[in-house]
Amino acid sequence: MTLGDAEIVIDGLAARRGGGAAYITTQIATRLAFASGVRRVILVTRSGSLVARNVTESDRLRLIEVRGHEIADLPVRVLWELVQLPRVMRGRQALLTLSGILPRHFDVRVVSFLANPVPFEEQGWANTLRRLAIRRTSRRASAVLVPTVAMSRLVSGVIGRNASVVPLGVDRAVFSPGDGDGRGVLYVADFYQHKRHDLLIDAWAQLGAPRPPLTLIGDPLVDSNHAARIGELIEASRCLGEITVLSHVSVDRLVHEYRSAAVVVIPSVHESFCLPLIEAQACGIPVIARGLRTLREVGGVGATYVDSDDPLAWTAAISDVLGDRDSRTSHSAAGLVNSASYTWERTVSALRDRLVDD
Repeated sequence: MTLGDAEIVIDGLAARRGGGAAYITTQIATRLAFASGVRRVILVTRSGSLVARNVTESDRLRLIEVRGHEIADLPVRVLWELVQLPRVMRGRQALLTLSGILPRHFDVRVVSFLANPVPFEEQGWANTLRRLAIRRTSRRASAVLVPTVAMSRLVSGVIGRNASVVPLGVDRAVFSPGDGDGRGVLYVADFYQHKRHDLLIDAWAQLGAPRPPLTLIGDPLVDSNHAARIGELIEASRCLGEITVLSHVSVDRLVHEYRSAAVVVIPSVHESFCLPLIEAQACGIPVIARGLRTLREVGGVGATYVDSDDPLAWTAAISDVLGDRDSRTSHSAAGLVNSASYTWERTVSALRDRLVDD
């Protein structure tokens, strides 16, 4: 294969809903399409998805949209990968799967990028099947990649091989500090149960009056039943102060919300990397996060960590940050330094090295 000849297919069908997965897929596809040694990227995604809406096609980036089904989405996806994906792969040199699950083997270079910790950390028959499918695909893949060392330790034993670490990135030209001081509490996370929006709302409710405005940004459709329960909790708490819920915001609006915050809080119990952590740091906003190994690894000394499900522990941490300007300044400076080490250029370069044989 000569330089510039590679055509790479990215299976992005797993990014059906949720802003984080869609953003990661978009960043990887658009940047990989212009990497050295790559002639074209063919991105397979859901019709009407955030990925499809945010990707601009060009000579070097082609989009294939697959129609989904609200009820039988997974069977439709697997059937398409089983029947149609082999046709797409004809004449192509490499396949990048962002789900880590393929229903069949391909005689090309296959790279699996595993960025979802839930199948490895939660039990139940569905996650058991996912682990088996991921293990099957991983054993035949040319490389298995994960975004953190902690994630590698989590999955390597399950898949039966070493998973190499390729961190995700942050676009510092977009995510950068603003001019003024923020005053609110912000959480950026889709409304999955493991994200623990309820814990943050309870902690915010324990703050002294007048409480800072609380803003939650995320997609409620990823789990509509859970989102409805969180909605009821929000409505019951509105008498305590200002609560705003936003979904499907633009990147510009997201940056505005970061810059409007005095602190970003991340009480999630499952994370493989956490883009909002480094995005907040790149915007100069202090972060309070759960003390997971992954979050400590990504956030470094530029964040405060809480190892508790007690809302009062989170209330105390939020109060400490909000009440101490010097602490906010030092955490902001440390976060800016930490986030500078994460770049999409490094991410895509590492992916390209595993997908393209010069």
